[in-house]
Amino acid sequence: MSRARISRLLTSSLIAAPLMAMVPVAFGATAQDIEHLRNLSVDQFRREAK
Repeated sequence: MSRARISRLLTSSLIAAPLMAMVPVAFGATAQDIEHLRNLSVDQFRREAK
């Protein structure tokens, strides 16, 4: 990978991480809700994988 591509990916991930953290908070979700949703999606993924 070229240097420009790596730096672009790094920049976008640095921007995306805080946004991902802020979006659920903006919708009034608590950390517990977020964890619950994450667990649900993992369970669903496992079921579909079987």
